Amino acid sequence: MRENDLTSKIISLIKGIVIIAIVAFAIYTAYRILVPKVTDVTPYINTEKSVIESELGVSLPSAPDMISKICNYTKGELTVCGSSKDGIAVVYIDGLQAGLHIDNAKYSLFNIQLNNSSYLAEDNMTFTYDESFKVLDDMADDTATATFYTNSTTNECLVVVYNDLVNKAVAITYINNMKKFTEKLSAI
Repeated sequence: MRENDLTSKIISLIKGIVIIAIVAFAIYTAYRILVPKVTDVTPYINTEKSVIESELGVSLPSAPDMISKICNYTKGELTVCGSSKDGIAVVYIDGLQAGLHIDNAKYSLFNIQLNNSSYLAEDNMTFTYDESFKVLDDMADDTATATFYTNSTTNECLVVVYNDLVNKAVAITYINNMKKFTEKLSAI
């Protein structure tokens, strides 16, 4: 074999490897954009705000603007420490930590991801509940339905808000004091 033929084959091989590497990188990048990594925040449902901030690398300052994103029926004072940008918040009722709220697809709660259909969410849900009920809600000018999954034994509830137009989960809130969180509903 002549030296020019050998050099030509080596150059062709290197070009092929570079092209394969570029294509693989492009596919990996597209996958990471289209299918972002989802972090399960279920272990943090009753964890202090400072631990959540440290573990998830987020800042959760007082966020009164996020209160409107949480479908609640408490007679108490609802406050929130969270980040609209990050889509996660710690929920307080009358100054006591009451739960965790997410509205960003990079998080999941009890194996439910945002954008899950109601059927998929209920099939995948790991939250144990003994009853569920729906409350119509109007969030961000879209018609939405909040489904309350309640556990009367543990006094917990999981509220999943579904956009009725596309039947997708748009927000999830875990609450550790269901009776306090839903007290206005029981009066109806």
